[in-house]
Amino acid sequence: RTRKTRIRRLVVRQASEAAMLTATVSGSFHRFMPKIESAVQELAGHGVRLASYALGRLHLAAGDAAQARPALEAPHGEHPEAGRSAMLLSGLLRDKGELGPAIEALERSLRQGGEFVPARAALGQLYELVGKLPEAREALVRVLGLEGEHPRGPRGYRPDPDDYTALARASVRQGFVTEAESALKRAVESGAQGPRLRRAQALVQAYRGEPGKAATL
Repeated sequence: RTRKTRIRRLVVRQASEAAMLTATVSGSFHRFMPKIESAVQELAGHGVRLASYALGRLHLAAGDAAQARPALEAPHGEHPEAGRSAMLLSGLLRDKGELGPAIEALERSLRQGGEFVPARAALGQLYELVGKLPEAREALVRVLGLEGEHPRGPRGYRPDPDDYTALARASVRQGFVTEAESALKRAVESGAQGPRLRRAQALVQAYRGEPGKAATL
């Protein structure tokens, strides 16, 4: 009986993935969504918990954030896709300006589903945005491996350039100027650009006693 259940799960999973692939390739998300939702419900009935993540991802791809949100908010426990669901949900909420709920989604995922480095990095960026500087620095140092005057490169994770920029801003505001300079150097090396980088550079210059070079912070 156990073997039959496993085979059934595999068949349903493959059917769901085939439907999702067809929808993705054709771009006809709305046309295939009923079939995908049916497959997802079947998956969920057999305890395959990647279902809500897959469905949420497809709703987002179809431009339907309203339908994506409840799917991504579904509990995932310790399933490997829990972190990715939280990332998608927090991104959706961040785009809407709901930074508090975005932070809560990532915190809940890391607490319940275990460590997921991209989620930790996204959480660090959000902490910096809302002014939770010690928490931001702790999260980003943990992810990026930058500690004091002896930075170490990140391991097993390809950082977003904004990770370094957020760390620079969080660090310099707490007096870790050398660390902030190291983070800025890595931000530039990894392709960071735009107003957030320039503001971080100006902030570090100001803390180095060069306020005349600083832009509006």
